[in-house]
Amino acid sequence: MSHRRQTAAGARSCGWLEPILRETVAAIEETGFIAVLTDDRQVRYLNKILPMREIRYDRDIATQRVAHYVASGLMLLSGLTDQELETYLGRSIPTEDDPDAIAERVSAGRLEGYVANLYGRVEGAAGVAAPIRDPDGRIVAVVNISGPRERIANNLDRVTEATVEAARRASEELSRRIFKNGKTHGRN
Repeated sequence: MSHRRQTAAGARSCGWLEPILRETVAAIEETGFIAVLTDDRQVRYLNKILPMREIRYDRDIATQRVAHYVASGLMLLSGLTDQELETYLGRSIPTEDDPDAIAERVSAGRLEGYVANLYGRVEGAAGVAAPIRDPDGRIVAVVNISGPRERIANNLDRVTEATVEAARRASEELSRRIFKNGKTHGRN
């Protein structure tokens, strides 16, 4: 198994991420998710932690999402090479979607290190996603914090900081686990 598949598999068996996600959800009081990009460039949610509030965002994680429709997907797409992104934009998007606008959002995610999506596909919902990276810096998953649009927008700095910090902690834990298990890193 290649190193890339090993680290992606490590992120996919995400029980070890739950404490980080749970702490973040408790602190920010919004819903938390861990998501990965499938081989067919869809977003697959692996885990969901709901906050202890009555009004909250709760999505069905059994349903895969179109990557460029959600914060998680835009952040995951930012981990593709330019050629992979160009292929995605050339083949995978509905004709009513603007490939240049999608590429611009992905590029912004690469530069900023997170994606905030205040006007996604689910009416009234918003979210922020930040990358979980393997030891070589490749994006293998994302942390996503989502909630009602008004609450996310009114607390965007706080939600963004918490999301980025959770992703940073998850990346460190992934690296620790890889090295603890005797796996070396390096591009294969």
